[in-house]
Amino acid sequence: MANNANESNVFTVRGLHFAYDHGRVPIFDGLDVTIPEGRITTLIGANGSGKSTLFNLLTKNLKPTGGTVHLRGGDVADLRLRDFARLVAIVHQRNSAPGDLAVEKLVGYGRFPYHGMGSAANTEEDERMVAWALEVTGLTEYAKRPVSALSGGQAQRVWIAMALAQGSDVLLLDEPTTYLDVRYQLDILHLVKRLNTEFGMTVVMVLHDVNQALRYSDNLVALADGRIVAQGAPDDIITSGLLEEVYGVSTFYSQFSLTPKGKYNISICLGTACYVKGADKVLDRLVAKLGIQPEECTPDGVFSLTACRCIGACGLAPVLTVNEDVYGRLVPEDVDKILAKYTA
Repeated sequence: MANNANESNVFTVRGLHFAYDHGRVPIFDGLDVTIPEGRITTLIGANGSGKSTLFNLLTKNLKPTGGTVHLRGGDVADLRLRDFARLVAIVHQRNSAPGDLAVEKLVGYGRFPYHGMGSAANTEEDERMVAWALEVTGLTEYAKRPVSALSGGQAQRVWIAMALAQGSDVLLLDEPTTYLDVRYQLDILHLVKRLNTEFGMTVVMVLHDVNQALRYSDNLVALADGRIVAQGAPDDIITSGLLEEVYGVSTFYSQFSLTPKGKYNISICLGTACYVKGADKVLDRLVAKLGIQPEECTPDGVFSLTACRCIGACGLAPVLTVNEDVYGRLVPEDVDKILAKYTA
């Protein structure tokens, strides 16, 4: 799906073809996708959907067998790796460094596009960028410590700091929360959000957790079987049908309910994430406005009401659906406007 015509794109992919080892069955067969400037874009999809392969094509780790990947109008195939690294910073899923290497030394390696990998960060600009990267990632006090002395979340911040030291305004992250406990996952995602909102960085990342993708992304690219099945703002594209197509599971109200369904079935999530954010008050408003209880249908057959445990969109909590339409981050006052859309 295209972005707004007035919106510029950092990456533009056209007619992309790719197959591993020149296999007969391509991963991508004519893929088109755009990544907007100044946003957080997250690639989502089940294992084998093609999201990691697309990430590796964007980062020049893989070469397409056909089609083009353009970075702000220029074909990335024409860019030397050092020139590409001055424009795009990358944090891969798996990273390693000598355990006795000091944090600031590793972060300083982010300056290699300007000197070469064997050179130390020693110019005034190098020192300024390394100091800034350490400060932004909250690592200044750990600068002299060996990387091996850090927790998993702190170590991930070091790799992000090294990427920031490159001075690029485009940051690509492959599964940045993998192997981290929940606390550190959220710390990293808060940092990513700050890099976008405070420093204007364009971020492209791969996430397995759809709820985190919904919460922290401005733009989603949903893949299934090597196809882009939807792209856009989470609130605009997420439906039960999309999640089922992308992840192969049904996430909304049960198909086996014996209660009659109205023309418009309203399903409100009462799972933990939604409940703590006020879903019960939204439900109370629905009951008052419709004059029915959950698992009932209005006498005219227009609306039915269902309460469910989870609809798989915790990042939008509290959330409800009206058939395939999804409404998130609700307050009770939103109920009147939502109902009016289906009775006009």
